[in-house]
Amino acid sequence: MATLVLGVGVLLFAATLFIALFRRTRIPDVLLLMVLGVVLGPATGLVSQADFGQVGPAMSTIALTVILFESGLSLQLTVLRHALAATMRITLLGFLATAVIAGAFGHLALGLPWTLALALGSILGGTSSAVVIPMVRHLALQRVPSAVLVLESAITDVLVIVVGSAFLSAFVSGNASPVVVVQGVMWSFVSATLIGALSGLLFLFAVNLVRRLPNAMVAVIAFVLVTYGVAEMLGASGAIAALTLGFVLSNRVALGISRLRPFAHVGELREPRYVGWFLADATFLLKTFFFVYLGISVRFTDWRLGALAVAAVIAVYAARTAVVRLTMPTSTSRWDASVMAVMGPKGLAAAVLAGVPIQMGIVQGEVMQQFTYLVVLTSIVVTSVLVPQLAHGPVGVVAGHVFGAYAAPPTPSGLAEALLEDAAPPDGAEG
Repeated sequence: MATLVLGVGVLLFAATLFIALFRRTRIPDVLLLMVLGVVLGPATGLVSQADFGQVGPAMSTIALTVILFESGLSLQLTVLRHALAATMRITLLGFLATAVIAGAFGHLALGLPWTLALALGSILGGTSSAVVIPMVRHLALQRVPSAVLVLESAITDVLVIVVGSAFLSAFVSGNASPVVVVQGVMWSFVSATLIGALSGLLFLFAVNLVRRLPNAMVAVIAFVLVTYGVAEMLGASGAIAALTLGFVLSNRVALGISRLRPFAHVGELREPRYVGWFLADATFLLKTFFFVYLGISVRFTDWRLGALAVAAVIAVYAARTAVVRLTMPTSTSRWDASVMAVMGPKGLAAAVLAGVPIQMGIVQGEVMQQFTYLVVLTSIVVTSVLVPQLAHGPVGVVAGHVFGAYAAPPTPSGLAEALLEDAAPPDGAEG
């Protein structure tokens, strides 16, 4: 037990140092946490995925839920109105392009039947909320591109789970129906949004009672997790429900909720400063666990599989650059468009769903899982390396040519400051 407690303490201290290192060197803490996980797991065998039992996947899901809730709190209605059209374009085209490319690798290189290959492509089709959202906060993005990336990561988490599961079920049953897939996606989105909105109204109605509780912020996190769990039990997306809950709470006035008689008390509601600080600390703890656990989960058993994963990631990022070039208006700055082009890491949803083929007894399940883990690791490494290079480096020069028709980027000094400074504590009036 003493060794375990010592290890947790060292891990949290290392995570704090990684953030400080990011400010000075622009080496993302996300990458360093994953490398630490790889060292503890596959490289040395000190820790294995089995050591976590059910706690590992559960804590990863909790991390994703809290990160999405916090993102919903920061998403404003006016920004959503401007970002929704661009979000749907880049989300659908990006998911389709990635699914086709990864599916082609699955069929041609891994020898998977087309249905299984498309399942693999769908599993890898999204971007990771747990990776994208923390990184976006460190970058000097305009509000609309930032909102697009956050919404894309949340929506594609749903697409990964729903579409990937549909193809896996189709392979097992021998019946692949596009109608069933589309219906599943629509039901998951609509029902999750409704659940999140109703949950938000319930919270606002009882907010004064919640604020009088001895541990009010813990109660808030508990409420978010309950919302996620209820949505998932009803067959909806817990991720979208958590995001919607945060959005409703932060936009209660803009949505007109405060004008309704039962909610008149929320019109003048102010968030104390400690609310933002608590969420930031909770996100830090959960993010640390998530990325270390992800690194521990990777297996390096076949160099050929690793080479294929690297090739697939290169192809996917090239396609994503084309998608951003086609979907984002030229009024977007070159900096914003460049960041969007390299912000395509895979994460929790892909890692979780990768284990389903084995659970379903599919013969090719093991190779699908390992390929997915390697793509997740490679994509996070690629994003972590490319983003800092956009400000000063050859990657930025190439991106400048690709997005040359776009608006002028911020000044170099502004970019450097944005990359080097950590997110400031959230503002808010005492109340």
